[in-house]
Amino acid sequence: MGRGFEQRLSEALADPYLKHIPITSLRIKIQDELKTLTESKTPQSGIYYWIPFGNGQWHIESFWFEFHEGTVHYEIWKKYIVPLLKSNFNFKEDIAGLYHGLPRGRIIKNDSGQMVVLHGGDSPVAHWQEVVVSEFNLPPNTEFVEVDHEKMNLKHKEVLIGVLKE
Repeated sequence: MGRGFEQRLSEALADPYLKHIPITSLRIKIQDELKTLTESKTPQSGIYYWIPFGNGQWHIESFWFEFHEGTVHYEIWKKYIVPLLKSNFNFKEDIAGLYHGLPRGRIIKNDSGQMVVLHGGDSPVAHWQEVVVSEFNLPPNTEFVEVDHEKMNLKHKEVLIGVLKE
């Protein structure tokens, strides 16, 4: 570990807004991106997942391409979402292949420059569009398009729900 990592870890541990998030690479990612997020109002492309936190509560985890260029859902799932789920739920099963098991989406800029949210139509949160718009600094004319590719896989969902309930 270099000094830079240790300093970032120390800052992440001290941030009162992040204390509920386990000490993982996700917490450090959030710390780094939070600084940019609060300073930038530029619309962002990226991907997101809806993460369960028990008692029917869900939270969006957004990943801007500015920080994760060329990243696909599977990479984010393995690197950030699986460790986050493991820190919040008690399970030992390998869930690396279940990346279609939670609601997710992708934000792109189309050929005419308009921001477009591709989603599976299966968000667990009311007013989810407002949350996505806020997370990615999207303009009012953002288009929302339901596509099969972003839909949850029912087999992945069933297995994942079983694992997270244990």
